[in-house]
Amino acid sequence: MADLFISYAHQDGDVVKELSPQLEAAGYTTWYYEDKGAIGASYLRQIDQEIERCHAVIVVISPDSVDSDQVSKEVIRAHEARKKFVPVRRDITHAEFQVRQPEWRMAFGAAVSAEVPEEGAAALGPRLVSGLRALGVEPGGPPALPTSPLRRLSRAAARGLPATDTKLGSIVATIVGLLGIPWGLYNLFGAASPAEGTNVGFLMRAFPGFRTATILVNLAGLGLNALLLYGAGLLRRKDPRGAPLIRKSALWMITALGLWLLVSLSSFTGSEARAVIPDANARRGLVSATIIVGLMGLAPAGLVFAIFRNAKRTPKR
Repeated sequence: MADLFISYAHQDGDVVKELSPQLEAAGYTTWYYEDKGAIGASYLRQIDQEIERCHAVIVVISPDSVDSDQVSKEVIRAHEARKKFVPVRRDITHAEFQVRQPEWRMAFGAAVSAEVPEEGAAALGPRLVSGLRALGVEPGGPPALPTSPLRRLSRAAARGLPATDTKLGSIVATIVGLLGIPWGLYNLFGAASPAEGTNVGFLMRAFPGFRTATILVNLAGLGLNALLLYGAGLLRRKDPRGAPLIRKSALWMITALGLWLLVSLSSFTGSEARAVIPDANARRGLVSATIIVGLMGLAPAGLVFAIFRNAKRTPKR
């Protein structure tokens, strides 16, 4: 793991080769693909891991790099990982790069860029070291904590990226949908035709509001779980409609379960419940069991929503 990741176009390799020794002389470790990339290993995986683990990212901005898709991907990945940026300009003004790369402008925020002087990139070394320390980036500092897997899944889904994280997100949605459909059918039939001599059957007949809410929430759940499966299928085909559909389905699922929980608790804590179940301990146990069942339903729906919570921002293409 290196302290600093350097993102650049290959035409600017001479700048990087001058900067890197200056930074390493100040105690920093640096990583750039041309020098530190492992032969034979996936360069995409190496870059992803190094950006994830570094403390700051130095971006060499030039007429060549602003046209580089690879550099843009690295800037976006670093922004998603909340890394600090140190922009270095070569043969391009600050205003020009902002016009040509508005995404970079958003990622860099208010970061001040430094221009490579005429005497060469090595002369920029002391200024870069000073800037890094002002940002709180010290040589050999504590390892950068990896971003939350949920955050990475969410961001990958929001962008519709053909990444492993997005595939994992579709797998989670598929599992929740596949488990939710049979569970919903079981509960639906149990509420629609309550069995004699069972506690659940007794509750369904004794509390009509609870029974109605249970039937409605399971009918809604069947449809919403089917939409989860459909959205996961779209996502696997890299269709940008998949992530927003999954997000909306999970949000409606959370809403439906929340309403069911509210109706159920109202039924079991009112005067009707005291008349039907005189034992206070039994009523408290029923309330506790209802909360547990509600949370068991909310947990998977909440997980799916957390993964895809940014999908509403997916840009139209």
